Amino acid sequence: MARTLETGTPWLTYEEAEEYTGVERTTIWRAVRASKLRVGRAGRAVRFHRDDLDTWLRSEASASDEQRS
Repeated sequence: MARTLETGTPWLTYEEAEEYTGVERTTIWRAVRASKLRVGRAGRAVRFHRDDLDTWLRSEASASDEQRS
């Protein structure tokens, strides 16, 4: 599932979020566009909080499990 990045901050870029979650950047972008994943902003740069990424991953796993039932 998620890998540990040693960035010293809980805020991750798209690239770091992709590495952390193991999910493609396009999928992360789609989750943002669908308001399923919150983002923070540092100026014009988008940042993802690790806790929000973890919550999103859990909700996606839960939705996937429900579809299989």
